Formats: sequence, C-alpha cells, structure tokens
Amino acid sequence: MDIRVSSRIKRTDREWLSWALQFAQADLNSCQERDWLNTVKEALAFGASHDESTHAELPFTVCAAVRRYSLSLEQITTSLRSTQTAFRRFIRHLEQTMHVPFIDAEIPFKGGCRFLMFGGRPEVRYVAREKTIAKQLTVEMLLRLGELVLRSDLSQLKRCPGCQRLFLAALQERFDTPECRMRHPIRLLNEESGAADASASRPRRRRSPAVRS
Repeated sequence: MDIRVSSRIKRTDREWLSWALQFAQADLNSCQERDWLNTVKEALAFGASHDESTHAELPFTVCAAVRRYSLSLEQITTSLRSTQTAFRRFIRHLEQTMHVPFIDAEIPFKGGCRFLMFGGRPEVRYVAREKTIAKQLTVEMLLRLGELVLRSDLSQLKRCPGCQRLFLAALQERFDTPECRMRHPIRLLNEESGAADASASRPRRRRSPAVRS
C-alpha cells in the first residue's frame, strides 16, 4: 500500500492535541482497511506538523509529506496499535498530574543526541533510530505529543461525566459533546432509579425479639 501525505494538514496545536486524545481513545478493533489507511495518513501528518524549534528530529513522519512509503496493511495496523498503546500510557500519566505534585512520563527510545549550531546559537536534537517502522512511528508521534503538552494548559484536560472520555475543555465546559450534555440528566435519573429499585428489592432484616430479664 503506497502511503503519502501529499499536503500537510493545517491544524492548530490545540486541534492536533485533541486529535491525539481522540486517537488514543478510538476503537481500532472496528477499523476497516480504508479506516486504517486514513488513520495512518493522519498519524504521519501529526508528526509532520511539528515546527523547527522543537528538540526532536522526526525523519519518518516529516519525510512522509514529500516521500511515498510502501507499507503493508499489517505494518500499518501494528504501528498504529503500538502507538495507541503508548499514547494511552502517556496520557494516563498526564491525567495523574492533576492529582499528584510530580509525575515522570518517560519516552524511551533508541537513537542519538545531536548538538547543532544555528546562527551562532547552540541547539540540541534527539533523533530516534528504531529498527522497525512500528517503533519509529510510535516514538516520533510520542515526541510530537510531548512537544504539544509542553505548550498546552493541562488544566483544560478533563474527563466528560457523560461518556467518560478525556477531552480539552474550553472555559467552563464540562461535556465532550452537546449529546453528552443532553443525555447526562437522563443517565443520572436512570442511575438513581436503578439504585432505588435495588434498595427496595433487598430483603429487610428481621429484628430479634428483645430478651426480657
């Protein structure tokens, strides 16, 4: 299967971070071949969306904007499943930062560290050189995700009380979608009704007769 990102998808950092959250929580088991193809194109565009001020070099995802890669469906599915697992772990660590004072979210990879000079100013870049496409894509997307996190306000990372999905909230927004906001009161009523029915169906304990002395 020939894969190429013919033109970089234009999105803001916030929009790309929202895409990363959606990808991490997507049900890949329901994907058809066309879905896998569209998702891997989005994944490559996600990596290629980084700017030159970052501390990472992402040759696989960035070059996808100008090169054509021939990937099998098995390579695509393996790469995206591996990346999703890593994203879920990383995002879980981020969510925990709202409850603990310190968290260590590590991105392990094989590669090198390059020191460069641009206009008399030193820069450092981390270059991943993994042996498989799956590991290379995972690392590059994780580095891009980490870059977005450094630029974002993590207080906007919230879990919808309706669908329980993580999303980036705007202002005092509580729900992921308008549908979740509309369904939430009905869900609460159903839960309260179910709790009341369960309580009513419990057999009452009989009190033992008092023993007179």
